[in-house]
Amino acid sequence: MKKAILSCNGSDKPVGKIARNLALKLSQLESSEIICPVLCSQYPNRYHKEDYEEVVVIDGCPAKCATKIATNQLVITKRFLISELLKENKLQHPISIQPEEADFSIVESLLPFLEKTENLKKGEFETDWASMPLTYQILKQDKYQFRIPEQQEIYFTENDTWCFINKNIARIGVTDYVQQSLSDILFFNTPEIGKKISQFDEVGSIESAKAVFEVISPVSGTVVRYNGDLVDHPEWINENPYEKGWIAEIQLTDFEEDRMLLINSEEYYQFLQKKVMQHE
Repeated sequence: MKKAILSCNGSDKPVGKIARNLALKLSQLESSEIICPVLCSQYPNRYHKEDYEEVVVIDGCPAKCATKIATNQLVITKRFLISELLKENKLQHPISIQPEEADFSIVESLLPFLEKTENLKKGEFETDWASMPLTYQILKQDKYQFRIPEQQEIYFTENDTWCFINKNIARIGVTDYVQQSLSDILFFNTPEIGKKISQFDEVGSIESAKAVFEVISPVSGTVVRYNGDLVDHPEWINENPYEKGWIAEIQLTDFEEDRMLLINSEEYYQFLQKKVMQHE
């Protein structure tokens, strides 16, 4: 089993060039294979997730092109976004393409911060969701019909997001009310793998022609996976936001504390009923 790094091409943006040079430096330090994003995108059979024990993705800017390429066929164990790292650690942010010497200086400054990120080991967050099929109750209010899962392992927020608890992992997403309010969902903006979040922090967003909806996490913990299929099929959220339209999975930090600010299925049913009536 090998270690691999997939990074931004770095051909047209300063932070992309930093990402590429950081990938080269890490590959030397950790004896990791460099995965070419172009080959990975155009020749998907060239790389197989079974061949790698660790895949590090390094994006330059919030477009997250490297992540989008990797998500389709690899299991990401670490992910870094250069623009965020520079901002969070108050490092110089290049505004133009620089000489290599300047880039390598920034790379050396970033390396200590990468070492602080915990590796998400393959398999430690594997969960058998298929063994927990969902059943629904339906809220009917005039012309509206909203599905609400009724399992006791599912909790909701008044921000219209949900979490499905399975062992130490929470699968999260938006409710039927959100997808119907937004209408046709056109884009899914992915969260950052490995990012530690607090309850009610943003964890990705979805967009329609009507609006952008920031997905608020019902729980605190570490983002260990997101639904990569939604990058190419954001409409799955419209089809069923609780099953194939789920957003992300969070490795829980302290669910007992988080649960105090969540509501169960029946409470959400009553909350949503009032909400719909007020908007008639």
